[in-house]
Amino acid sequence: MSTTAATQAWDELAQRLDRFVEAWEVGPPSIADFLPNEPLTLRKLVLTELIKVDLELRAGNGALLLLENYAEAFPELLENGEPPCDLIYEEYHVRRNQQTNVTAGEYYERFPKSAPALRRLLGAQPTSMTTAMFPARRMEGFVAGQRLDDFELLVELGKGAFGCVFLARQLSMQRLVALKISADKGSEPQTLAQLDHPNIVRVFDQRLLAERKLRLLYMQYAPGGTLHEVLDRVRTLPDHSRSGGLLVAAVSESLARGGLLTGEESSWKRRVSKQSWAETICRIGSQLAQALDYAHKQGVLHRDVKPANVLLSADAVPKLADFNISFSSQLDGATPAAYFGGSLAYMSPEQLEACNPVHERSPAELDGRSDLYSLAVMLWELLYGERPFRDSHLQSGWTATLEDMTNIRRQAPPKRPEHLTTVDPLKQRIERVLTRALDADPNNRPADGNAFARDLLLCLNPRAWDMLHELGSGWRSFIRHRPMISLILVNFPPFAIFGAFNFFFNRHAVIVPNPELVPAFDRVSVILNTFFFPLGLILGTYFSWRVASAVKLVATGQTVSDEFSLQARRRALWLGHVIAWIGSVEWIVAGFAFPLGIHFLSGKYPPYVHFILSQTTCGLVSAGLPFLATSWLAIRVFYPTLLGPHPPDISDQRQLARLAKHSNISLLTAGVVPLLGLFMVAFWVKSEPVYSGLFIGASVLALLAAYLIHQQIRSDLAALSVATRPIDSDGASTDTVEGF
Repeated sequence: MSTTAATQAWDELAQRLDRFVEAWEVGPPSIADFLPNEPLTLRKLVLTELIKVDLELRAGNGALLLLENYAEAFPELLENGEPPCDLIYEEYHVRRNQQTNVTAGEYYERFPKSAPALRRLLGAQPTSMTTAMFPARRMEGFVAGQRLDDFELLVELGKGAFGCVFLARQLSMQRLVALKISADKGSEPQTLAQLDHPNIVRVFDQRLLAERKLRLLYMQYAPGGTLHEVLDRVRTLPDHSRSGGLLVAAVSESLARGGLLTGEESSWKRRVSKQSWAETICRIGSQLAQALDYAHKQGVLHRDVKPANVLLSADAVPKLADFNISFSSQLDGATPAAYFGGSLAYMSPEQLEACNPVHERSPAELDGRSDLYSLAVMLWELLYGERPFRDSHLQSGWTATLEDMTNIRRQAPPKRPEHLTTVDPLKQRIERVLTRALDADPNNRPADGNAFARDLLLCLNPRAWDMLHELGSGWRSFIRHRPMISLILVNFPPFAIFGAFNFFFNRHAVIVPNPELVPAFDRVSVILNTFFFPLGLILGTYFSWRVASAVKLVATGQTVSDEFSLQARRRALWLGHVIAWIGSVEWIVAGFAFPLGIHFLSGKYPPYVHFILSQTTCGLVSAGLPFLATSWLAIRVFYPTLLGPHPPDISDQRQLARLAKHSNISLLTAGVVPLLGLFMVAFWVKSEPVYSGLFIGASVLALLAAYLIHQQIRSDLAALSVATRPIDSDGASTDTVEGF
């Protein structure tokens, strides 16, 4: 059965139940008259739901039947000799509302095979909940112009089997509100989410009309329609014809339908109209993810994220509605529910399990990552016009349907439409983000809404994305798994090359013209190089070990805490400074040690000033290159690896800005110090022009190398600043940070 056919089957179920409720207005009808002959799965599902409605209506007129009575008339109802667990629970619920002597023990005895599931349900759930997917009575009709309590109904905004929404004027406050009118089922009090966020519809309050059994929920009015209407447009357009203008057009149509003037477009609306559809999805998704993050931190789960619950303002700003209202118990999950294409289709596997009466998972086990899963399903559907999972099989009952949908989500990977064999790089990045959020294991999803929002915004910055998400292959993979070897490989060559150059320059420019100093110079060179190079290696390894170990730990897939990641990132950004200081100090010390050693061994005075200046000059230049090279390695591989899924800290931006400033200073040093050295060669040291030329050439090459590395660092820091700066609702974190 295709997804479309399954949806049609659910529509047929709704129609049959609707006619059954109508027939009850003149007396109890025969259930058999409303059953389809085939397919058998639909017949059994309709039978189960008809019995649920019949139970509630019979309880109202005192003619309640037991499940055994229904089983006599419809033997097909039984599974292993007993009715479905959700039907047993429904009878308990109905009888408990009518009688006080109904006990759970009675049901354990009547239905021993279902006793384990019933013990969990009846022992933990409120007795006022229902498993019925459709109402047992029609809600009275309302039209514009009516007055209902404190509200004057102005324009109908939406209508469904379970309620309607009107634009209304609250007379006592003289303000326009969106008024949601629904049946009050007498269940536990709703928890209203008083949330203050630009991407959340503000719920003002609710009123209960007990005599009419109505619940009035009034909230902030968002006149731009819903994402459900946008989704309808997406499905009618081919992939290449979709753009941000689609969203703006849907909002404009909704405003016109409500008789509202669009007025001057906001900056957000103008920007959206110029974006590609993939860019628009990233912006919408990041805002909604931030809204969920805010709500989760207030202790509120949404539990019903879907296109119909995302309203749009006149400026096309998405706003989440119905927080913690549509889902309040294990079995009262989706009400109109359980439509095949409705709330259930967006639920995470763990939420589907929490809705399943025979599964042990409790709603209390759900957390914010379940909402992020639902958001990812919705964004995937907006992006491609189809949901990522093909719920194509209609089962014979509530429990079987939930189990089938859960298995699909746990076993089948998300799948883009078959006609889209290739997609552009931006959509590929979005797919990767959504696929991660759609992981069946909550531990593999983004940790919170802000992390999800950040990943979506990173999709818009290819350089930042590449730095954070393309670390698992190529040369970066080698560095991640061998960080200490990589540090040695980028630091040893500059020191060795300039050490060799300095030896050659000093020997031929100063020592060779004084033959009596040659033996002492050669001997001192061996002693000092044998001492300083291993010492530098030991010190560099000591100060780099913690960073290298942390990088390798993360690269091998081991989990580290946020605090561990933060401390390791700070050390990684300071690693270049440490290496540069070690090298500079060794070079300067060697500048004094060389003439002292030569003087001690030869008994003659060597040119002290020359040695001190040449060693210091070469040391500063050669230390500048390791600083830049190590810093580049840190920000290109170490830092992104350590950041990974961990949330950036407010100090990350300061650390990156400080490194940018120091890299500028290092580049300046690489340019100025050789000029000072040239001045030294020209005025203080009498040497052949060829040696002066070699000194100048080496300095120019070092400056060129420093410049190229510096440019890479600037570019990488700008990209990392995008990944670490605080994000706002319009996605400002994707802008380039000035100053880098």
